[in-house]
Amino acid sequence: VDVNETFLREMEYKREDVLSKTSQELETFYDYKDRIRLVNYVNKHGYIYGKECRFRTKKGKILTCLTSIVKVRIGEEQYYISSVLNITERKIAEERIEYLNRIYALLSQINQAIVRIDSKQELFDKICNIAIEFGKFSFAWIGLLDEKNNKVLPVAFDGFENGYLKIVKNSIGNNTKTNPFLIKFFEDGVNIVSNDISQDSFHVYDREDAIKRGYKSSGLFPIRENGKVIGLLCLSSEKLNFFSDEEIRLLDEVTMDISFALDYYIKETQRKETNEALNKSEKKF
Repeated sequence: VDVNETFLREMEYKREDVLSKTSQELETFYDYKDRIRLVNYVNKHGYIYGKECRFRTKKGKILTCLTSIVKVRIGEEQYYISSVLNITERKIAEERIEYLNRIYALLSQINQAIVRIDSKQELFDKICNIAIEFGKFSFAWIGLLDEKNNKVLPVAFDGFENGYLKIVKNSIGNNTKTNPFLIKFFEDGVNIVSNDISQDSFHVYDREDAIKRGYKSSGLFPIRENGKVIGLLCLSSEKLNFFSDEEIRLLDEVTMDISFALDYYIKETQRKETNEALNKSEKKF
């Protein structure tokens, strides 16, 4: 029937655009199912207060809002009185805080594991676990290069796997001599990041299998030993566009720390072997 000036300003409409039209006709709901749920609830209970929904402005901008609706009858007519509070900026700020807490918890936990753990396999297992628990990834796995067979062999994983690693291991694309992405990855140490698995060029051979398991974004990050790329950390998310530039920088730091730990393991092994050799030599003489 009518809207106020705030609605017109926030939703980027002119009054003549909206009068005598329904929200369905205007397509203001980002998810049409939200409209159905709101209408059904209000018709049953008579009102709804503070329901979070997303709306689409005339120009396509997405707003997060708190919606309240009351059903009233005036004479023979039934009306819905709606108020909408735009909380988009607050929502962005909350998500930013949640994001920062997540990435710093991820980095902190991995660094603690590196300091505490002195076994390569145990470290790999723990990193995958941390990626799921603190990084909030759907699936995480670590693979090492099998130079003899030109393949990447999974050695650790956590999260929702559901047979995916067997498919990856036996995939035609798992060849470090014929797959151009893997060639560049292992020769140059260049990340392979996909923010939409359904559309990328990398997941040609396992796209359907990844999508069936709910993976929408993925990233492969190089693990080095003595400066040479010897494996990868692969992280998958159920969210599109998961890997921001900031996220990628953090994960680069994570794999650098892992590589540092592997170099330390080598040096520590060499040190122990040298000490054992000296001790044997001293006992001999």
